[in-house]
Amino acid sequence: MQPGTHVASMGSDSTGKQELPPALFEHARLFCDLPAQSRVIGEFQHADPNARLVAIGEVLDGRAKGRQTPGDITVF
Repeated sequence: MQPGTHVASMGSDSTGKQELPPALFEHARLFCDLPAQSRVIGEFQHADPNARLVAIGEVLDGRAKGRQTPGDITVF
């Protein structure tokens, strides 16, 4: 994955489904609608349990930062 890449993943909606390689999450900033749900039935069920998941609503209302550098790899 090249620096600055954004990945939008929308197919993981039940336990066991997976679109992306979990190794990608180790090098990316991770965003989702609902972190608790995404850890159970979303793409991030395959992420390290200690990975920081950021709710996109927190980015939109200014409570969290989105992309911080042009080279950030982001996954939503």
